[in-house]
Amino acid sequence: MSSGDAIDTVGDKYATMTGLNEWAANNNMIVMYPQIRKSAMFPMNPQACWDWWGYTDKNYANKDGKQIKAIHQIILNLPQFVFNRSQ
Repeated sequence: MSSGDAIDTVGDKYATMTGLNEWAANNNMIVMYPQIRKSAMFPMNPQACWDWWGYTDKNYANKDGKQIKAIHQIILNLPQFVFNRSQ
């Protein structure tokens, strides 16, 4: 997915205007802003929304959901990413 797909639809106002980035920096935390491609065909998602209503499958809101699994994999790889960035 191109990061521009969701940014073109949603923009960056949530990430830049909520104060979460500053709060996270002050508390030595990471904030993740998952983005999804917009689609006009199945699965219909014209606004590039994170799955909160079940368009990916019935597991959208639990640990077996496709998007949750993707975020879990990112989290598992964070220690390696952070370690490599500090070298």
